Amino acid sequence: MSVGLMTKHRLLFPALLSVFVTGCAQTVSMFPTAGPLKNQTPLPVLQAKADNITSNSGKFSVTYPNGDKCVGRWSSVAPQMTSVSWGSLFSQYGAISGVATSVSNLPGINRGEAVAVCGSGNQLTVEFYTGSGTANGLGVAKDEQGNIFKLIF
Repeated sequence: MSVGLMTKHRLLFPALLSVFVTGCAQTVSMFPTAGPLKNQTPLPVLQAKADNITSNSGKFSVTYPNGDKCVGRWSSVAPQMTSVSWGSLFSQYGAISGVATSVSNLPGINRGEAVAVCGSGNQLTVEFYTGSGTANGLGVAKDEQGNIFKLIF
């Protein structure tokens, strides 16, 4: 193998590795729809990170505008036709966030939850839906400081 080709391979490998590694995380945009953060100008949109998105669970993290870092876990279940009551955040705060929901799972739609505990002691609870086989979805979150968020990812 020529020196020029070896140099290209050495440069290409780290680039491909970074694409593969970053492909396993998803950015979740969290838009305040009620609470103290909603009243700030400009509106602080939090950027959360969900790791291991090609699986059914992983790490979840977000940092508030004041630097308070929150870490926890998320989990999602495969779709099934059921008629159960689920989604207290969706039923209580979905209308505030502009998210309409159903009480049963439909084929092709996965439901999930996440909980993150912050350094300050604040706790963030998340409920979300994703399309089966995708890392795209929407959700609602609420923290112990009275903030409610619409999530888009």
